[in-house]
Amino acid sequence: MSRISCEVYKCNYNYDGGCRLGSIKIDGDAAEISAETVCDSYSDETSRGCVNCTPSDYACNNSEVECDARECLYNDRCLCTADRINVGNAEACCCDETECMTFKKS
Repeated sequence: MSRISCEVYKCNYNYDGGCRLGSIKIDGDAAEISAETVCDSYSDETSRGCVNCTPSDYACNNSEVECDARECLYNDRCLCTADRINVGNAEACCCDETECMTFKKS
């Protein structure tokens, strides 16, 4: 379980720099660098769907991070073992423009 810090301010789940989802998915099956990963859980802020954490719980302290980045040091059987991850690109307007900044090639 990880604490998620999020710089993707146009994501529906971002609340004051934290992620309100209890679990996210990072894609990047063949990633060699962080720029080749994406947060597959990104949701455009205009969709305003339901989330499973309340604003007072933002930056859920125990979020599960499913990870498809096979070459990441923190990937253990498709789950992230990092205590904290940072999802980046403040200017991102879609999933493909996000990235897991915590990715480290194993």
